[in-house]
Amino acid sequence: MPTVSVNIVDFTPSHQSAFKSLNEQWITKHFRLETADIEPLNHPESILNAGGFILVALLEKEVIGVCALKKLTKKRYELSKFAVDETKQGLGVGKALLSASIAKAKAHRIQTLYLEGNTKLTASIHLYKKFGFKVLEAPNVHSHYERVNLFMELQLS
Repeated sequence: MPTVSVNIVDFTPSHQSAFKSLNEQWITKHFRLETADIEPLNHPESILNAGGFILVALLEKEVIGVCALKKLTKKRYELSKFAVDETKQGLGVGKALLSASIAKAKAHRIQTLYLEGNTKLTASIHLYKKFGFKVLEAPNVHSHYERVNLFMELQLS
């Protein structure tokens, strides 16, 4: 498939509705919205105010992808709320967002990126593994989401 040239930018309040709708799109396609989804989708600034980051993929001026880096500790962040418009999937948008997210993490001296997923999302798991994420076989973690059955991590340093 061909790729598209996207511009990855930092989140601004003008991206809030797209952040919410893109995430709702993929979540409701495969699962259901959960209580833990509501706060970050309605108030993405809560991620930023806690020391996290949100990146946005733009095609022209259209938001076609989003990805959050949620601060867990000073050196450990969670890759979350990662969504690409379903009509733009397979065009390299997720790859560009993930690459930019890893670069952002490295620039801020983050040591570990952690994520929670589900084994039925095979395309995203393949992408994560391609970038070096490893499955945590016996994670000592409790997820806030019922849909989570997979934990992965990428060591950056």
